[in-house]
Amino acid sequence: MLAQFILSGIVVGCIYALVAIGFTMIYNATETVNFAVGESMMLGAYFILTFYKLWEMPYWLALVLTLGAAGLVGYVVFDRIVSRPLISAPMLSRVIALLGLATVLKGVARLIWGADAYHLPSPISSTPLHLGTMLLTLQEAVIIGSTVVVICALYGFFYFTRLGQAMRATAQSRRAASLMGVNVPLIFSITWIIGTVLSAFGGVLLGPLLLVDPDMGDIGMKSFTAAVLGGFGSIPGAILGGILLGIAENLVAGYLRADLQTAATFVLLLAVLAIRPTGMFGASLERRV
Repeated sequence: MLAQFILSGIVVGCIYALVAIGFTMIYNATETVNFAVGESMMLGAYFILTFYKLWEMPYWLALVLTLGAAGLVGYVVFDRIVSRPLISAPMLSRVIALLGLATVLKGVARLIWGADAYHLPSPISSTPLHLGTMLLTLQEAVIIGSTVVVICALYGFFYFTRLGQAMRATAQSRRAASLMGVNVPLIFSITWIIGTVLSAFGGVLLGPLLLVDPDMGDIGMKSFTAAVLGGFGSIPGAILGGILLGIAENLVAGYLRADLQTAATFVLLLAVLAIRPTGMFGASLERRV
C-alpha cells in the first residue's frame, strides 16, 4: 500500500514539477514571480479540451495547437502586455499585475467556456499495468515518461545550444549578458513562451485526472510551493520539490484524510524551510558570469 501511494504521488508530482520548472525559469530570467502560473495551466487544459473534444481534432494535432496557443498567450499577454511595460518596476508592482492577470484569465475562461466543469477524455488507455504489488495505468506512465523527456530536452537545450546558454547567462546577470551581445528582451520573450508552454502542458496532463473548470488553476499554486520547497530559482529543486509534494499529499490522503492535503503541503514546506531556509537546492546569493 505504501509503494502504491508513493507511485501515485510521483505521477501528480511530475505535473507539479513541470509547472514549477516554468515558474522557476521565468523567475531566473526576469526576476518576476509569476502568480498567474496556475491560470496558464488552466488555459492549457481548456485549449486541449476545445481542440480535441469540442472540435473533434486528432489528439496530436490538438496537442500541437494547444502548445502553440499557449506560447502565443505567453508572448502576447504575459510578456508584451504585462511583463515588458513593468520590467523596471518594483517586484511588488509586477506581482500585483500578475495577480490581477490571473483574475482576468479566470473571468475570460468563464466568458468563453462557462462556469461548468468539463470532463476531458484521455486518448490513452486507463488499463492498469501490474508492477509487482503496484498498479500503474498507461496514462500515468505517459505522464511520468513525458516529464522525463521534457526535463532531458530542457537540459540539452540549456547546456548544448547557444540560445540556452544565452538564457543561462541572462539569468546570471542581465547587464553582463547584454554587454556580451545577448538580446536580453528577446530572451525574456522566449522565457515567457517556454514557461507558459510548460504550464499549459501540465494542464494537458492534469485535465484527464480532474474536471476542467476556471478554478483548476488554484492547483498551480502548489507548484509555487514546490519551487520554494526545492529552492527558489533552482530547476533541480523545482523537480524534486514537485515530486516530494505529490508524494506527501498522497501519503496524507491515504493514511489520514484527503481534506488534510493542503495543510500537509504547508507543514512540509515549513519543516524544510526551518531546517534549510533557502530550500533543498537553494541557490547561493553569489552570482557568477
